[in-house]
Amino acid sequence: YGGLGYATAPTVTIAAPGTTGGKQATATCTVLAGIVNTVTITYAGSGYITNPIVTLTGGGFATAANITASIEQSNYIYYGQ
Repeated sequence: YGGLGYATAPTVTIAAPGTTGGKQATATCTVLAGIVNTVTITYAGSGYITNPIVTLTGGGFATAANITASIEQSNYIYYGQ
């Protein structure tokens, strides 16, 4: 869900993997007409054994967007809406 009323793109934070030596994934997003429009995985990370929690902060929203991530092949994350 893209939310409503975003003035600027929020910061995307993907929770760290639960395995020793795993690397935390990173992502960015864009806003179009006040809605989170795209999410781009900038680094897929490694060591994920469960779907990580994705948190959006900032952006001045009226209704928060809801972003989920799921593990695909080789324990890195994939953005899905």
